Amino acid sequence: MSITSDREYKKLLSELKEKVRSSQLKAAIKVNYELLDLYWTLGEYIVKNQEQHSWGDAFIKSLAKDLQKEFPDMKGFSETNIKYIRRWYSFYIKGLQGVAELENDDSNSKGLKTDRDNATIGLIICKDKNDVVCEYSLEQISQPIGISKYEITKLFEAEYKSSLPSIEEIEKKIKEIDMDN
Repeated sequence: MSITSDREYKKLLSELKEKVRSSQLKAAIKVNYELLDLYWTLGEYIVKNQEQHSWGDAFIKSLAKDLQKEFPDMKGFSETNIKYIRRWYSFYIKGLQGVAELENDDSNSKGLKTDRDNATIGLIICKDKNDVVCEYSLEQISQPIGISKYEITKLFEAEYKSSLPSIEEIEKKIKEIDMDN
């Protein structure tokens, strides 16, 4: 009898495959976390230095060129990506400042969520050079979100679908806005 047909061997192999897959997923999540942290820090440095030194787009162009030269095997340092990193940081830092202002403004407490409010619905927007993909996400969602593909809308209840614009409508509107800019 071959060892590959042994039940204990098959069980061991199955457990080891699951361990490998789990480790791969953990590694991918860690890499994504570290890249986001790097991009956040780059965005912070770019925004603060542009404000402090009144540097314009020539700074972005030089920075992109120098980073690409120093790290030739690493993608993500094109002039366009550096601008996206700056925009991403600026967008979120302004949002965080707005949330802090809301939390500190007692007169605006009616704008904060209460126990009687409906579930929070978020919108995930992913855009690349050729496409825009939008997905809704629910606050109570208990299933993990995939690293590269979001399929949350399949989990929506009918009550949400009737009161929200379709993903296609949102994607179309974003593409229209993008064409205008």
